[in-house]
Amino acid sequence: MAGKCSVFFKFLVPGFNKRLSLPVAFCSSLSEKKLDKAVIKSCLGSWCVRLGRSVDGVLSFEEGWEVFVNHHA
Repeated sequence: MAGKCSVFFKFLVPGFNKRLSLPVAFCSSLSEKKLDKAVIKSCLGSWCVRLGRSVDGVLSFEEGWEVFVNHHA
């Protein structure tokens, strides 16, 4: 996926600051790819975040996600 920007919309629920599960439709579009990290970009910079995948294929932002959330209050 290098060079291609992927986006999604997600409502934030309590606990989102520790781990964020990505929308199922977004994950299924990436199901064939072996992903272990993502780069999240904002007007404040870029953050490298480790991805986890549940047994049902849903990706989540894990290690590094809390740092990103703290920088964005």
